[in-house]
Amino acid sequence: MPSVQLFSFDIDTSDQTAINTILAGHGVDPADLSEEESLTLQANLQRDMIKAHVAPHVAHDVLPVFLAPEFFFKRADTLPYRRDTFFNIQPYLNTISASFPEVLWCLGTVWWQEPQKSGQAMVHNSALILQNGRLLHSWQKERLSQIDGLRRGPEIWDRHDVAEARVLEASQDPFFTAAVPGGATVAAGIEICLDHLTLDGPPVSPGVLRTHYLNAHPTGHGAGVDLHILTAAGMPVQPENIVSRDGGVFLRCDGGGGANPRIQALGVTRTGATPAAALRAWSPT
Repeated sequence: MPSVQLFSFDIDTSDQTAINTILAGHGVDPADLSEEESLTLQANLQRDMIKAHVAPHVAHDVLPVFLAPEFFFKRADTLPYRRDTFFNIQPYLNTISASFPEVLWCLGTVWWQEPQKSGQAMVHNSALILQNGRLLHSWQKERLSQIDGLRRGPEIWDRHDVAEARVLEASQDPFFTAAVPGGATVAAGIEICLDHLTLDGPPVSPGVLRTHYLNAHPTGHGAGVDLHILTAAGMPVQPENIVSRDGGVFLRCDGGGGANPRIQALGVTRTGATPAAALRAWSPT
């Protein structure tokens, strides 16, 4: 497998205090910005880091990954962005990505909403991954946690709407393939925060990426992904839910208040009779 090099944005995203402070240091008042201006400036924070600290160090046969934490993209008042803001920013994100095409840019998540006929707002928490000037992959968080900031009233979580949940269940895929400078590729998977936890149930529900992988390989074949990515805001690594194969990599960036450590890049080692058996033992070191 090619080498993976992690670059990450170490910032508290449990609320918008840290990001708003950074924006204020650039001479703007986040409260005075339009949604489009706010989301654009947040994107520029990551762009500037990548240009300064990642792009100059791109190397042959090494996948550079820039990873930001969950909830990096919220409005200054912590509310979800509008649907039109979310979709209108994507061409700009593609333009940024095109300026450093080798970098796998995992920008954390965008907290956004879209209106419903009932007057409610359906809320999504979406991880976006870009490479070579395009949206390579996206994943909408499956599990709502207490820190997600969902108000009780007009907002509804996408998984709590029967029709929307059915669409997401049929269409969502946490797996994707990333290109490595030099021509190689890596098989990767993405999770968001609570998706990575084993829920006690009933019934017991393992991590989302683990569940999807086992469902995709029901006969016991498949030795795991090369690269498991976790963007979070308060989710320590759960070893039993790591889906990286023997010799693979697990990357985590966590914006939770008090998260320690915030950043992890772990090589994964498994023991077993066969690679597939080693994965299903779910006991990596």
